[in-house]
Amino acid sequence: SCGCAGCEGCGARAERAALLMVLTLENHAARSVVVELSAVLRESVAGRAATRGELRHSIVLGGHSSRDVRLPLNATDVPLWWPHNAGGLGPSLLNATVQARIGGALSHSEEFRVGVRTAEAYIDNRTGGRAFRVNGQKIFLLGGNWITPDLLLRYSADRTRYCDEVRLHQRAGINLLRVWGGGVSERNPFYECASEMGLFVYQEFWMSGDNNGRWAGSYSWPLDEAAYFANAQDTVRRLRRFAALLFWGGGNELFPRRLSPPVALEEIVHREDPGRFYIASSMDGGIKGGNMSEHDDEYALAPRDGPYTMLMPLSFAQRNPGLHANLTISFQPEVGFTSAPSYRGLLRFMSATEAEQIPERGADSACRAGSATSPVWAFHNYLSWSTANGSGPGQIYDHVYAYGQPANASEWAAAAALASFAQFQALVEGYQAHLF
Repeated sequence: SCGCAGCEGCGARAERAALLMVLTLENHAARSVVVELSAVLRESVAGRAATRGELRHSIVLGGHSSRDVRLPLNATDVPLWWPHNAGGLGPSLLNATVQARIGGALSHSEEFRVGVRTAEAYIDNRTGGRAFRVNGQKIFLLGGNWITPDLLLRYSADRTRYCDEVRLHQRAGINLLRVWGGGVSERNPFYECASEMGLFVYQEFWMSGDNNGRWAGSYSWPLDEAAYFANAQDTVRRLRRFAALLFWGGGNELFPRRLSPPVALEEIVHREDPGRFYIASSMDGGIKGGNMSEHDDEYALAPRDGPYTMLMPLSFAQRNPGLHANLTISFQPEVGFTSAPSYRGLLRFMSATEAEQIPERGADSACRAGSATSPVWAFHNYLSWSTANGSGPGQIYDHVYAYGQPANASEWAAAAALASFAQFQALVEGYQAHLF
């Protein structure tokens, strides 16, 4: 693990950088050994490798023992890692080689890429909540939630797929991916791709208010805490070296502080990844959320998340689109709306006859606007594409039918794709209008 504790310089490079190398050494032999450690950081310049920092250190390791080692590594004239949209700067990476020798013989060697940067979480006076500085500069975070795109984990170690999907987010202008607490921690190639492409990662542990007590389940979950905390420690040790990793989250929508998440999670982060920001929950604001008096910036990112319905385009020009204006939200952990597959996608889980029984204009999420809609749509969790556009009867704006009356399911799916695109465009442009 390498982290930049302090960098002198601002811009593309730093004159000096104080790094920390964290290793866990294990000796499976019965006798004590002297471990000779070496680490070298190199930058590729015009096809040649230029050394930017190195260290050598010897340590005695007892028989059948393990030991955590933290060693300072001073680097000079290093390129700084920046997110991909930082005004012409970008995600520069160094090649790291770490080796352990015993009696002059190579015992272990590992090569990987690291980024040199600083990151600081703070409360911004203008936005009234959590924000971040990177390399001393304010960074506007525009993110997306990452929720295990392959639910069957068939391609869970496929680097090409990871990079392709991360690249889609990069090209959309996103510079942060939230790995949601209801999902899993991804394999290393995901974090490698994010680091190479200049996207931050907000990594949550595996807890959610949906099943860890707030709304369902139990505050006592997980029942096997020892196994859970062992996995948390292993995950922190595995991911802490990636430049993309911006901060840790205890879980999704956890509340209240005294019950969730376990304090041990924060202790693990502070012990295994010192200096990296940790926030216990994505959202508090009382059991239901939305209560400013029950929001604590030191516990959660926001008092409320969402909404998750279609909004009128001008709504996204507001500070908190679709939410009460009295809420102070600086870092919105999640917001979204409905979407639909392509026509070919529809036919993968319903028949052509069922697909042609499309939702009528203004249909709600139970497809109750018209009896002609197939119940299969509601069974597959159809969500309404309509927005109340006034308080009078019939004042409903259907974002799909705004493109005209679809003649069939194929036209409905095409119009839904356009409506979804328009929502995303309005959302991104609306949030960017509030750049500090």
